[in-house]
Amino acid sequence: MNSKTVLVIDGGGRGSVLVDKYLQSPHVDKVLAVPGNDMMTINVGGKVKIFPNVKTTDIEKIKSICQKEKVDLVDVAQDDAVAVGLVDQLTQSGCRVLGPTQAAGQIEWDKAWARNFMKRFLIPIPRFIICNSQEEGIKFIKSQTNKPWFIKASGLAAGKGALFSQDNPQAILNIKRMANFKKAGKIYLIEEF
Repeated sequence: MNSKTVLVIDGGGRGSVLVDKYLQSPHVDKVLAVPGNDMMTINVGGKVKIFPNVKTTDIEKIKSICQKEKVDLVDVAQDDAVAVGLVDQLTQSGCRVLGPTQAAGQIEWDKAWARNFMKRFLIPIPRFIICNSQEEGIKFIKSQTNKPWFIKASGLAAGKGALFSQDNPQAILNIKRMANFKKAGKIYLIEEF
């Protein structure tokens, strides 16, 4: 079998593990990573090339890398890339891609949708409500007995969107913090701890 070039779409720990595992394959000659990180290039004898200035959501630049570098397989591991439909777009352009389509990935990038999905299929989940405004969430918390809560941005917030609240006053503060997540926190969940 001919050696292959693999492109990993991720810049964090998960991406580093994928790069390492692809390098262990006798079928892989070269691994690229968008954006990648410096740790991926240490002690690999030039077999890894990173693109630190390319965002995982820049579909056109990633398509261009695929063509220019003659990529045989793209592994889309990063959540934001899934949310913008990178797998769908690359597949349509003729690339071989491993990763969830935008529709399949909705369970990760839309927590409100995911909770409703789980509820519909009787998957055990904590009691929750979905809120579309600060006022709605604050009114709900004020109507509840004092206890711990999680306030969660429905959209992707780089792993920072789930805020633990010890009690109702802290939950109200965390509801107000959802605005810091901009689009990701416009819709948010209040969940029992």
